[in-house]
Amino acid sequence: MPILHTRTYTSIGCNFIQCRLETKLKKKGKKAGVKWDSTNVDYLRTLKTAQEKLRLQILETLQQTTAERLFLLDLMKKYAS
Repeated sequence: MPILHTRTYTSIGCNFIQCRLETKLKKKGKKAGVKWDSTNVDYLRTLKTAQEKLRLQILETLQQTTAERLFLLDLMKKYAS
């Protein structure tokens, strides 16, 4: 999965992510022979679950990147001469 930077994620908004997830769900539904209806309760539940999973992955990546950056900044401060 590509890493989304914070600015990119906030500027693209949820519409892009929701559209991407809906497209993935529809493709998977076609492969399984299931036709998704955008008002179907199962579809909406699956979409919400996928959105939450993606949001958590983005937050985890952001946390890891931030921790690494702070560590490197501390090293630069410590060994700057």
